[in-house]
Amino acid sequence: MPKARKPSSVTDSDVGDTEVMVMRFVELLKDEGVLKTLRSALYPQALSDKLDKLTRTIADLTSQLETKEKKITALEERVERLEGECDRAEQGILKTDFIDSKTI
Repeated sequence: MPKARKPSSVTDSDVGDTEVMVMRFVELLKDEGVLKTLRSALYPQALSDKLDKLTRTIADLTSQLETKEKKITALEERVERLEGECDRAEQGILKTDFIDSKTI
């Protein structure tokens, strides 16, 4: 890339000072997050791609959550059935013990 010609009134130290000032300004922008925001505004496709990826991630996580909720519901129903079976078994054992104690 060819170097730009500078006016004769600008010295090398002026150019160096300007470069330092620009570098400090860029660092300040980075620190403040402004540069990232500007980059996103200048590159809306990149921002759109990130938004699409985020939307897909949310959809995946929602699907996983729904699957886990279904599994939890199935387990809760199974626990209720087993508790009912245990209650019936206990009642059967108690009835048998009561009948056995009367016959003895």
